[in-house]
Amino acid sequence: MENRKYIPLIQKPDCCSAACLQMILFKRGFTRFTQEKIAKELGLYIGPKNKDAFSEKLKVRSKKSDINETVKSARKINEFFRKNRIPLSARGFKISQIENPEEFIRQALDKDYDLWAEFSNMPIYGTSGGHDCLISGLKKKGRQCFAELVDPYWGHKQVYLVPLDRLIKAMQKENSPPPARERGIVVITGRPS
Repeated sequence: MENRKYIPLIQKPDCCSAACLQMILFKRGFTRFTQEKIAKELGLYIGPKNKDAFSEKLKVRSKKSDINETVKSARKINEFFRKNRIPLSARGFKISQIENPEEFIRQALDKDYDLWAEFSNMPIYGTSGGHDCLISGLKKKGRQCFAELVDPYWGHKQVYLVPLDRLIKAMQKENSPPPARERGIVVITGRPS
């Protein structure tokens, strides 16, 4: 499968969200930002075992509540855009706010918006924790709809299909490991933030 929108990048440890934003920036011609700079400016947490993998001093997770919540980070993402004079805007949507996810995704992709998905790993990979990927397309196979994901994790394929209903399930609070929380999609548009 060939993804024509994004240059697939490999994430630094605990930096799937920074890698997703970096892929969006690269697609839009803003290539001067490292994952470390993005992670620092967004205030992302890294695990204690990964603190020496970075030249930037990043926040180290010290308790379970120190989690990176992408969908709730639209304000921080927009601050990053403003500070760096990037004419983009971010808006986060919890999955429960999206009445028809397939139509929502299709319309956003038709407008060339970037879709940054945050989800729980269990329904997709069968592992604990959460992850971020980009949605680069929708594909129909018979009656089933699949989301094409661009994944920065080194242990996954860079581009693959996931049943859309499974991706939606992975965003719902009831399918999230403790501390349970709802996840969703951040939409990046080309308007100033």
